[in-house]
This record gives sequence, C-alpha cells and structure tokens, in this order.
Amino acid sequence: MLVTIQNARSVGGTITAPPSKSMAHRAVLCAALAKGTSHIGNLEFSKDISATLSAAGQLCAKVRTGPDSAVVEGLGQFLPVEAPVDCCESGSTLRFLIPIASLTGQSVTFVGRGRLMERPQSVYEALYHEQSLRFEPSPAGLIVEGALKSGEYELAGNVSSQFISGLLFALPLLDGDSTLHLIPPVESRSYIEMTRAAQRRFGVESRWQDENTLFLPGGQQYAPCDYTVEGDYSQAAFPAVLGAVQGGVTLKGLSADTLQGDAAILGILRRCGAELSVTDEGIAMRVWERGCGETLACGTGACATNTAACLTGRAGRENDLLLSGGLLHICWNEDGTISMTGPATESFSGTIVLP
Repeated sequence: MLVTIQNARSVGGTITAPPSKSMAHRAVLCAALAKGTSHIGNLEFSKDISATLSAAGQLCAKVRTGPDSAVVEGLGQFLPVEAPVDCCESGSTLRFLIPIASLTGQSVTFVGRGRLMERPQSVYEALYHEQSLRFEPSPAGLIVEGALKSGEYELAGNVSSQFISGLLFALPLLDGDSTLHLIPPVESRSYIEMTRAAQRRFGVESRWQDENTLFLPGGQQYAPCDYTVEGDYSQAAFPAVLGAVQGGVTLKGLSADTLQGDAAILGILRRCGAELSVTDEGIAMRVWERGCGETLACGTGACATNTAACLTGRAGRENDLLLSGGLLHICWNEDGTISMTGPATESFSGTIVLP
C-alpha cells in the first residue's frame, strides 16, 4: 500500500487529557474501603469505571455520582452480598475485587460480559487453594469464599500487576503483617507504584524491603480524602505527537510527577527534537476589581472560585488556583472553613515625596 501524506494546515489549541482510568479504579476502591466520605473529581464514567463504582456500592459503600465526579461514602463494614457482582468487561474491577471479597466473610459470585470470565485467574486460584479457600471459576461466573490470611506471599513478577494490586488493596486490612515476594523480573512496576500512591493518599502504607519484596503492615485502615484523578498519558500521546510535529498544542490535566509508564512519550518526543514544558495545573483564574481593572490576585475570590468549582462538580474540595500573581492552594474543609496557603512576595515598591 502506498500512502501519500501532504502537509496539513496549521493546527493548535488546548486539549484537556481524559482522566486516567487506572487511577480512577484505584481511587474509587480506596474510598470505598475507607470509613467516611471521599470526593473523587475528574471522573469519566466508562463502563469499566461504572462497574467499579457499582461494585463498591454493592460491597461496602454508598455512591453518588455527578457529571464528572463521585461522592463515595465508605461504610466501614461490608454489606450482605445478595446478588452477583457484575464486573462488566473490566479485568481491573474483577482482579482488584477478588481479594477484597475474601474480607466479607461471605460467598461472593462475580459475573461479567463478553469474554471476561474466560480470562486467566490462575494466580489467585493457586493462592486460594494453598489456603484451602473456595475458588470456583466457570464460563458463567466465579465463586470465591473464605478469608485470606496474612503472611508470606510469593508471586511471579511477570504476571499482570492487577493480581499484585488486588492483594495490595486487601492485605493491609488483615490483623497481621504480610510480605509480597515478587519473583523477578518484575514487569509493570509502574502500575504497582500507582496502586501504592493511591493507597498513600488514603492513609495506607507499604514499603519495599528490597527491589522485589514489599512489606505490608497489617491492622491498617483507609481514611477518606478528596482526590482528583490525573489525566491519562496514553490518551494524551496522540495530541502530544501532533504538537511535536505542528507546534502550538497545550495539554492540560496531566501530572508532572506522574507514575504512569506511558509518560515515557514525553522523553521520546524530546529525543526526537520536540520542545516540551510540563507543569501541574489547577484551576486557572483571572481577577478584575472595580475601578482598577485586572489585578494579580484576590484571596476572597480564590476561595469563592474553589467552592463554586466543588459545588458544581468541576473539582474536588482541595485545589491549586493559578492566578496572574502566582499559585494559591485552597481547601474547603469538611467543617465548612476554608484554608488558603501561598507565597508572600513583593509586588510593588516606590517612593512618595511628601510636601
């Protein structure tokens, strides 16, 4: 096949990267396992994320959704599971939830659509059988029953990181400490770190004892928090390449210190000669004051903007606001108060000659 590509007209503009589905799954489950109310912003309700939200509501949380956000109220206990948990076609939902289901003390049935239930679950099957727990897969669904025990776990490092993340979610909630020994090579390490990063935001810690061994202290509890899902680098790669070729493309919503492996696209583009700059952006705000026009900043206006953005579902309760004079960090606290932090800098100096 011969394809001729001609120069296109100049393009440019600003694009907001879609939210990361990987981080959204993790935030929803951490929020559901916490006792209390979490606000999760910048959500896109794909079938996969909707399946995880629905499962959270079925297992241990109350869930309310807005146009692009969700309020997840973790109940601090598991509900009676009276119907199969439908994971739709989401492998992440299924594999993340299997170890969590073992904490319910009930028989839990998982079902799915398409070929989801045909996907291999041999890693979990072996672990469950080692601990004499029920694990019954079939094309129609999967039944699990029995509580996982804390202790030593050994997994191949080259299996899907979803299995490792599933254990990371559940094991810290057990009374005893656990250790995950990953047999090298450890692939998809970035996804493991994404799970750990989400857990840290919700108050659950783990640590590497060496390059391939994770220690998970037991007896931990997830704590509610406000969480904004970062943009997805894999979907941002397409306009990023366009910008590298044509110039003039701004990508918003991406985290500069992301753990997403697909952020490697930026390094690739730089090596190809593209000029890139990356910053974390929050809410952009401009201020006009009566009688003097545009000004550098306004603390009262910043607090009001943050509150309005939260009430309308455009952001969580805690955000960075970008003003002409600099960055302000605003948090609308659960008790109704608002805190504001930011730098104090000299903006003007002068001399007045008095008569």
